[in-house]
Amino acid sequence: MSGNLSLIGRSDSGPLKATSRLIAAVFAAVAATCHGGDARPQEDQPKDRLASPVDRVESAGAVRHLPSGPPAPSAPTSPSRPVGSRSLHPNEPPGFQAFAEMDGSHIPPAEKKQPLEGATGVWYSVQPNNPRLTVDEAPDAPVSPPAVLKSKFPKGFEAGRGPVHFGGWDAAGDMEGQKQKFYLSLWLKIVGPDFEIQSSGQKMGFIASALPINRAAATQVFLWLSGSGEQHAGRAFNVEARQETGPKPQGGFNRNMKQNVNRAQLMTCGQWHQWELVFELNTLGDRNGVLRWWIDGTLVMDHRDVTYIFGDNTNGFWNWKWNPTWGGTKGRRTREDYMLIDHVYMSGIPYTGPKVMGTPRKWQAP
Repeated sequence: MSGNLSLIGRSDSGPLKATSRLIAAVFAAVAATCHGGDARPQEDQPKDRLASPVDRVESAGAVRHLPSGPPAPSAPTSPSRPVGSRSLHPNEPPGFQAFAEMDGSHIPPAEKKQPLEGATGVWYSVQPNNPRLTVDEAPDAPVSPPAVLKSKFPKGFEAGRGPVHFGGWDAAGDMEGQKQKFYLSLWLKIVGPDFEIQSSGQKMGFIASALPINRAAATQVFLWLSGSGEQHAGRAFNVEARQETGPKPQGGFNRNMKQNVNRAQLMTCGQWHQWELVFELNTLGDRNGVLRWWIDGTLVMDHRDVTYIFGDNTNGFWNWKWNPTWGGTKGRRTREDYMLIDHVYMSGIPYTGPKVMGTPRKWQAP
């Protein structure tokens, strides 16, 4: 035993020399782990190794540095790339040019379209001080938390009326800013486990095209949550795109386009959903216009026989508005409900066809 102990201090012994090197390697590895992978003392490490961790979010060419420290948990759908990137608009067609974007942090201050703080394009709000349209905080907002726009559907509200009305478009204007092709992305959340829907359904925004500006009032195409025939509180809904183009004696027509790809009720309450839509004008005289709709990346609607422009009604797409009219013509709400909008983004291809002048029609606030 004593003989073996006497060998411990002999570094020139073959087996023990290897053992000593092994022990030294272990200590080196421990030191490296303590210093983030570098065995040198912390004060001797490169400056970039000592820098506090920062999360970078690039938006509109700017870099925002968030506080250092452990990363905060984020919603599963929260994007990690810059706003306007392909990751946020996966179904935006190549070559489309962004022309309007707003993050929900400000309410447009006037009825006339004008630039809005923190946004691109021009925006408007009918009845800007409407108490039913507010800026709220939603930490789980998927694109630009925490600020979101909140729409209130009051108890006692009558069918056929919209509680709020705002919208936006290209800064070039309703005429010069018209589009041949148009992409829309917005994030929506119906607050709570269910929503009281009118018997026929719920309007969810409008896209103007074709008709003279003073006649269209942004109602030529509207997005729709489908009703069941009776007023009720629903948890999930199908969607439709509907057209109203004026009286038939004047060449007008109505059409309801339903989900023809995935027919599931993907618009569920209590969750954020991304809506992406692509609109393409038809050739005048032909039914070859396009309307495609994705919910959370799932294609639910693909119609390629759409008529947008017809007769002398040849305006391109010229406005988007959020005026979520509650249903059809009968019924009254028995409770309050809320919807949130986190982010609206629009892009497209300019329209060079014939345009029809006009004066926007007044919208009567409820």
